[in-house]
Amino acid sequence: MCRWMNWTSVSDEFEFAAIMKKSHVISAVRESVFLALLGFLGAALFFTLYPKLQPAASLNLEINRTEARTIASDYARSLDFDLSGYVNFITFYFDDQLNSFLQEKKMAPEQAERLLSYRPRAGWKVIFRHPDRNERFELLISGKGEIFKFWHVLPIEVPGASQTREAALAQMRTFLAEHQQIDWQQFELVDARLKRHEARTDYVILWAQQKPDVGGVKLQISAEMIGGRVGGWARSLGFPHAFLSTYSERTGTRTMLELLQQLLPILIFILALGVFVLRFHAGEVSLKNAALYTFLFFIVALAASFNFMPGQEWAKLAVLENNRHTFIFITYVILLFMLFVASLSILILWASGDSLTRELWSKKLVSFDALFAKRLFFKTLGTSIFRGYAIGFF
Repeated sequence: MCRWMNWTSVSDEFEFAAIMKKSHVISAVRESVFLALLGFLGAALFFTLYPKLQPAASLNLEINRTEARTIASDYARSLDFDLSGYVNFITFYFDDQLNSFLQEKKMAPEQAERLLSYRPRAGWKVIFRHPDRNERFELLISGKGEIFKFWHVLPIEVPGASQTREAALAQMRTFLAEHQQIDWQQFELVDARLKRHEARTDYVILWAQQKPDVGGVKLQISAEMIGGRVGGWARSLGFPHAFLSTYSERTGTRTMLELLQQLLPILIFILALGVFVLRFHAGEVSLKNAALYTFLFFIVALAASFNFMPGQEWAKLAVLENNRHTFIFITYVILLFMLFVASLSILILWASGDSLTRELWSKKLVSFDALFAKRLFFKTLGTSIFRGYAIGFF
């Protein structure tokens, strides 16, 4: 009787364990299905709405960086400027002011295209600089390869002709009518300032539409005559004053948010440093995993920095500065120092957070431990990756 009762008890335990295991499997499957649905929903919303909310992400650049440089060089050559031996800088250009205006006004596609055909929202900025003197050429090229700005910056000591205001205006009008097909009946002269130098005479000129275009915007043409020669021209947009006021306010708010965004990592670093000191004195700091993770971060960040560096602002300054080689050397030293500080921050954050996380959430670092142990294929890691992608997309 007792043996039968024992067997019955064991059988009930096995049946209960099987039921619990089955219930756990069903629960895991339901969780996976639910996360998958959330992930698919998030991905659908992201790929559908993000290009509308962030137009810069949906820009169609038909030419690449190298092609933009070739177009810029060919255009300068067509104006009898030889750029052989000039150093160059090329970066992506995005007109945030125009983009904000289009978003605020919510224009019809044909109206927006009217403005974008005159002043593209994005493209390439190309700079050529003479290796020995502060002479440079700046061009803006649309994603389709159309030039909408050409500017020649020439030192004031370079000699040139001295011409009258009327002669400079007539020469520039003829040039723009031929190269930009400007209908001068729609434009009026706004300003023509004289810049007199010892070696030559320059003029800075601005024309604007007589009547506002779509959205109250006035199409503008700025130009410069340098010593009797066309020194530059650019197509621009004159936005309504009401929009410029609101845009200025938004820009100020965004600057404050960017400043807070830069201060936040410093505050987190100070907090992590305090936790690190406390855990270190208690002998509860693990530097092995932290050092490995920090090394991987440093290598990836270093590779990314060198890859993105040609398009950064300091690369532009390296082209414009007179003492280029010294500036480039200092820039790379600063870059390595910043990466060292960032890596040190990662080391302290991981080392101080590792033991604290294991103490509060003992199962949260299982996947990392397995990866450090070179285990790449197991259920927990797959589940973690799946959950991360699903929740990330949502």
